[in-house]
Amino acid sequence: MTTMEHVTENLKVAQEAHENSLATEDIAIINKVKKIFNERIKINCTACSYCMPCPVGINIPGCFATYNDYWSFDGSLVAKQRYAIMSKLGTPASKCVECGKCESHCPQSIEIRKELKNVKELFE
Repeated sequence: MTTMEHVTENLKVAQEAHENSLATEDIAIINKVKKIFNERIKINCTACSYCMPCPVGINIPGCFATYNDYWSFDGSLVAKQRYAIMSKLGTPASKCVECGKCESHCPQSIEIRKELKNVKELFE
């Protein structure tokens, strides 16, 4: 929303909306799109950052988000460029010393050391 007109329009739509108002066909389309996105996600990281700080400075959630973006958007050049910049500004995934500290804090039980190797193989 960039104007007061947008705010007013959104408030009007919200006031007129009713719960469970989506048609069965609409819900089916939403579920189909959701399934496609979920199939493309390779690492189920929620970016909670409980794995941080990494002792060697790897931005673990950033690496995983970039990795997922690559797969979600068909080998996105933007993901490759973002990873290159992130590596220059910080520490690339290949610098992981496999201490395991991150994994002991991950509420999703992600095998972070293994997944960082996958990130390295794809981007480095």
